[in-house]
Amino acid sequence: VTHREDFAIAIVDLDAREIVDGLRLPYASAPAGIVVGKERAWVSLQATGEAVAIDAETLEPESIAVGPWATGLALSADESTLYVTHFISGPTSGAVSIVD
Repeated sequence: VTHREDFAIAIVDLDAREIVDGLRLPYASAPAGIVVGKERAWVSLQATGEAVAIDAETLEPESIAVGPWATGLALSADESTLYVTHFISGPTSGAVSIVD
């Protein structure tokens, strides 16, 4: 679960309905979207224009630039491609960044 105002994510045990872990993200990064794969979760950071890959076992984050206003995320079925939508896309509107 993303916590936009606290620039953090919470890892929730859905069966127990409890927060079991968490991760602080860069200050004022405004996490928005989240998508979870088998080996990592991806979080979009709207304020920094980055997507963060979080290793499912170690919780180690790795950031990559994806462009301003990164918001929605989708992962291809084979988890090899990340799609990032942008809240504000400028004159092209509807921009989607693709990360291989």
